[in-house]
Amino acid sequence: MAYSRTLRWARISRPRAVDLRGIAICSIESHIAQPVLRCWSGKNGWTFETRMLPMAVRRRVFGEVAKRDRTRVSGIDVAALLRRLILFDQVIIRSVRLRELPFLVRAFGPSGLITAFESGMLRLSSEFTSLIENIEMNGVSRTPPDHFTFGIAEALDREEILRSELGALRSISGLKNEQRSIIEEAAWSAMVRPSDSFGAGVQSQVEHDLRTNTPALRASLLLALKEQGIRENVAASRLDLSIEETSPRIFRVIHNVPEVFGIPIGQSRRIVRRAVSGAAAWVGDWLKWRPTLRLPDFPMLKRHCYLESSPD
Repeated sequence: MAYSRTLRWARISRPRAVDLRGIAICSIESHIAQPVLRCWSGKNGWTFETRMLPMAVRRRVFGEVAKRDRTRVSGIDVAALLRRLILFDQVIIRSVRLRELPFLVRAFGPSGLITAFESGMLRLSSEFTSLIENIEMNGVSRTPPDHFTFGIAEALDREEILRSELGALRSISGLKNEQRSIIEEAAWSAMVRPSDSFGAGVQSQVEHDLRTNTPALRASLLLALKEQGIRENVAASRLDLSIEETSPRIFRVIHNVPEVFGIPIGQSRRIVRRAVSGAAAWVGDWLKWRPTLRLPDFPMLKRHCYLESSPD
């Protein structure tokens, strides 16, 4: 479906809390009917307005905006978030326990953020459902090295944990109790969750991918090696990787990582385990929102940003 967009940019005074290098997005116009968010900056922060325009090819984007070290959030990537708000019908933030919320308020202002939530353009997702591997009993692994079996873990007190994180809004100077209460409820209403069968679906899909030896694990392994500073592109072409199901739902990863990359067996096993976890995590995010990605599109694995297309 052919479409076109026109983006207009203008130099305007930037919000005090965020450095946008003096450049902000004023408006977006499209020739394909969809609700579109317009945003601009003023003395009181960012202002949002929604209006109907023709439908875009891309509907939804899901990804992180947090600047973080593990679960410690030190800020957000405002520029990336603005680009997504403009180019997509809906932005779902993959949230780190809602710890981005104070930074979102500082960036867009209370009224701007509330409008973004209530319009449906901005959504939040923070889940505690995870796929676990290397299940242990009394501290002893149930499987030999390079063997993997999977299970599902979920926090029973998810709502209590997340609501406690909303207390961080009290740290925002000048934010009145009434405003804080409205933001908390708007943020909670903007939370989206996957279906009840999500956990079982993730486990089933990961096991299917291992049985059929898809490119997912190989791509994840090369990324894990790169993160360890191992970047021998020539050696990567000699990497052998295969998977066999030694018994029902127990998988053995057969590889020659130590020989090809010249690293100790213990280190190679840790890297392979990290690769299996990485591939499983990508499958989990993929299943949440059913993006239109093929398995070879694994550069997306590192960016943690997933797209969903509108129907033709």
